[in-house]
Amino acid sequence: MSILTRIAAETGIPLAFLSLVARTTDHRYKIYTIPKVSGGQREIQHPAREMKFLQRWVVSNIFAHVTVHPAATAYRRGTSVRGNAALHIHGRFFLKLDFADFFPSIRVVDVKILLTQLSPILPVALTEEDMNVVAKIVTRNGQLPIGAPSSPIISNAVMYEFDDAMSHLAQQFSCIYSRYADDIVFSTNVPYALGNVLKEVWKYVSVHTSPALMLNEAKVVFNAKKRRVRITGLVIDCDNDISVGREQKRKIKSLIHRFKTASLDAQHTSYLKGYLGFVKTVEPKFVDALVNKYGQEVIDTIYNAPTIELKT
Repeated sequence: MSILTRIAAETGIPLAFLSLVARTTDHRYKIYTIPKVSGGQREIQHPAREMKFLQRWVVSNIFAHVTVHPAATAYRRGTSVRGNAALHIHGRFFLKLDFADFFPSIRVVDVKILLTQLSPILPVALTEEDMNVVAKIVTRNGQLPIGAPSSPIISNAVMYEFDDAMSHLAQQFSCIYSRYADDIVFSTNVPYALGNVLKEVWKYVSVHTSPALMLNEAKVVFNAKKRRVRITGLVIDCDNDISVGREQKRKIKSLIHRFKTASLDAQHTSYLKGYLGFVKTVEPKFVDALVNKYGQEVIDTIYNAPTIELKT
């Protein structure tokens, strides 16, 4: 039984329709951009409803069996951006790296290699054609799309060997390593160790082609924690407290003030609602301070606002 036949039998969706969707996956996305925190625009490839359905099915029935390295702290239950920063809270020296075009650097061939590795532990055997179909379902134009529900778990699984190699490298140089999506952090208390670590990371990336990772040269950053250091968007200060940072707090207060004066539109209110939820997981005391300043009713009204997709 082919993978599409199995999906049809389990869901009641006609096989002919599933076959049509599988043949035309590249055209079943809505493409738009959103602003990056660091500036510029990020392209989002939002799959159509039928694509999301198939992607979620293969995640639940196939990719749920993958192994993710403990050093990968994004897209996993029980992990968070705060938890990622907390791993480095006692470090004095930091090396921060990120990948250029992280999801798109993971290609069909990488997904098929992953499926081949998974085959022995899957409850159902996949033929070569099944692997081709699954790989096509979870990619667009041969690459992992930013916006598909299947991309996060696949990226973590494909990166297992990289994460394992970097973890061993970190141990060799008395460092701590973590990866949050495309953001890499090494921290240590050993002076000058991180220069050697960077050389080894470059060497690894240059000789490994699956996935075809590229470090963003413009974002190689060495830091020493004299006052504070920023890790995956959060700030660790000299007292080892983790916060969203002063700039973000000022931005949140400005947005709440605009909300109170009815000058904040629905899209930005939705953004504020989501960001407040995030801040509550990172720095709950700051949210308590906002309640004291603006009142519980105002904050609750923001939380109850409709969720709207913010686009440009």
